[in-house]
Amino acid sequence: MASTTRLNTPGVKLGSLAAVHALTDVTGFGLLGHLLEICKGSRLAARVDFAQLPLLPDALAMARAGTFTGASGRNWASYGAQVELRAGMGDAEQRLLTDPQTSGGLLVSCAPDAVGAVLKIFADEGFADACMIGEMAEGAPGSASAEAPAAACPGRTLGSVAESGWGHCRTVDALPVPAGDSAHSRAGSRCSSDTTACRGDRSS
Repeated sequence: MASTTRLNTPGVKLGSLAAVHALTDVTGFGLLGHLLEICKGSRLAARVDFAQLPLLPDALAMARAGTFTGASGRNWASYGAQVELRAGMGDAEQRLLTDPQTSGGLLVSCAPDAVGAVLKIFADEGFADACMIGEMAEGAPGSASAEAPAAACPGRTLGSVAESGWGHCRTVDALPVPAGDSAHSRAGSRCSSDTTACRGDRSS
């Protein structure tokens, strides 16, 4: 109940940061669905580190036992062809990644050097568990991949931007920005170094 009644209050302050390149709430299409929209708008690919996602207690165990929403399957049917589930990712993980959120959190893409400022805004607004869940990078435009183990990426360090749940996630990509690539539009940045962060409310 505490997770579903929290408001996305950090959005106003996050939207005022020039280094925040994309910002959206995670609702009916699940985390992957809304992340893919950011990928399409920015003409980039995304990688999600499942190990960093803030899940409600027992959510993964319940999904593995067969308790999940019907809409998660419909979501996967609509955009699963654009997603690569890597080694270690099973049906349960996929169901949580596509789980629709009634009161989802925020998904944020920002420049690597803005991670601290983004996390501070979340913390100041009461979302101390917000964390980084992956990265935006060059790749097949409008595609995403998810992997189970935390993998090291050159030039970036995974941090924590997710609150106490799953529907509130933000992604912060930390690959080095190419020389001369400093101008990014709010609705379609062509930057290979955005970080994805999550507001941290849990998914059920």
